[in-house]
Amino acid sequence: MKTTALRTLLEQDLDGARQLNTVLLDERRLLERRDVKALDQLLGRKADLLARMEKNDQARRKHLQEAGFESDRGGLQACCQHLDSQSRSPEHSSEGEQHAASLESLSEALFAALAQCREATAVNANIVHRSRSNNTRLLNLMRGGSERPDVYNPRGTAGSKPENRTLGNA
Repeated sequence: MKTTALRTLLEQDLDGARQLNTVLLDERRLLERRDVKALDQLLGRKADLLARMEKNDQARRKHLQEAGFESDRGGLQACCQHLDSQSRSPEHSSEGEQHAASLESLSEALFAALAQCREATAVNANIVHRSRSNNTRLLNLMRGGSERPDVYNPRGTAGSKPENRTLGNA
């Protein structure tokens, strides 16, 4: 694998991860404000970005496999180390060394950016879960259901029976 090819892929991945993190932060703000219209538009951008990142990931994995490395994080790190050390050998030009010297740090920056994306995704998932739970609870109340928690009966099954009360009678 050429150093420049891997460098280009890593730079594109890093740029994509940074853009995704920005989109995820915007998504969080929209989820908190419950701005469904803007959220719908943002989710379209997010889907396009994720599709581009997936395509780039597949290309990077293919290059790694063709170069004889595993297509996981360890393989990427090993490839970066190999290309970095190869570029420092006397038979390679100084231009190649300048590019390859940062491959390992570029891959680490990518992994750090992806970790931020995972954290932001977890926060957004929590917001969505709580919102869904609250909406379900409110809808249940409006339908006249009970707020009693499920309890187990002597047979070991959930024995909650909703009390049929309308919102007007509650």
